[in-house]
Amino acid sequence: MDYDILKDGTKVVFDDKENQNIIVYSIDGTYQDITLKTLKTSKYVFEKERILQRHKDYIWAERPHFTSDGKVVFLTKLPYNLTKRGIFIWFADYNGSGLVRIGELSYDINKIKYDGFDEKKL
Repeated sequence: MDYDILKDGTKVVFDDKENQNIIVYSIDGTYQDITLKTLKTSKYVFEKERILQRHKDYIWAERPHFTSDGKVVFLTKLPYNLTKRGIFIWFADYNGSGLVRIGELSYDINKIKYDGFDEKKL
């Protein structure tokens, strides 16, 4: 299991390696699964369970980490199914909304790409 603790110590984020879920656990005893179960693009629908059943080595969601502004970043191969492209970095709010791809890691550390920010610096 990979995990990270929020700077103020009130939350822990971890990945469930077996199911590739990202869970945020709070010190008040509550938890929330913030895993994206389905990704719809303009052309395709990627369903987590179907992809993982067919392709055991696919990375849906792993290595979560809290950012300094309290979001969770994690690694995934989404949105591309079974290509040889790199691994992507996505972020999400605790409530699971606002999932956004923020960059692509290629296999060459010198070729890391970022999609950038919008006018609100998001």
